[in-house]
Amino acid sequence: MAGSVVEYHFDEGSGPSYGYVAHNERNGEIIVAFRGTTTTADMVTDLTVLQADWESAGPGAKVHLGFKTAVLSVASPIEDLVHAMLTQHPSHRIVFVGHALGGAQASLAAARFVAGNSALVSKVSLYTYGQPRTGNSVFAAWMDSHHFPKYRATYGSDPVPRLPAGADYTHHTQEIYYSAGNQIKFCSTSNGEDPDCINKIPILSFSLEDHSAYPGLEIVPQA
Repeated sequence: MAGSVVEYHFDEGSGPSYGYVAHNERNGEIIVAFRGTTTTADMVTDLTVLQADWESAGPGAKVHLGFKTAVLSVASPIEDLVHAMLTQHPSHRIVFVGHALGGAQASLAAARFVAGNSALVSKVSLYTYGQPRTGNSVFAAWMDSHHFPKYRATYGSDPVPRLPAGADYTHHTQEIYYSAGNQIKFCSTSNGEDPDCINKIPILSFSLEDHSAYPGLEIVPQA
């Protein structure tokens, strides 16, 4: 993002978490950004579909084990830095953002931050692109009960937001669906599985190319 100054890169070995923390003086933002799937370790994280308890969202809340493991590997230093940056920039907002695997991690990082910093909820926002389902219906309901801006962009026939399937995986709101013609639909504010958005796309029409073709999002291949 133009004008952003990166304060910290995080990279947990060869995976599963990579991204950065930055601040943007012009926009008044502290940005916590997570990268999408690019490495073998990332793919292993994606394919781990077992669920684990997410205690801060209450009894019965569960999330994808691989995503939880990934975000917890970097959460503490990120949160420490965000607090330190807020001391220097007390009026800044806190923006969590990510694509694909990074979107799931951004969602969990935002959830963890909100649960531990109730006085700062009004500063938090979450933007994800092609985010897979991250937790169960209890976790999704907990996310929806916390009223900070959450925008989960989906595009065209991207199959990733439809995964994992089963095992009570459910999206939180709010989906913003971009059709293949770049028409924008703001989906349900109460149902993260709006049947009139990306869930209406037939399985046989899925396109992995759409996963890397989100409008306004540049996907940079790793060397």
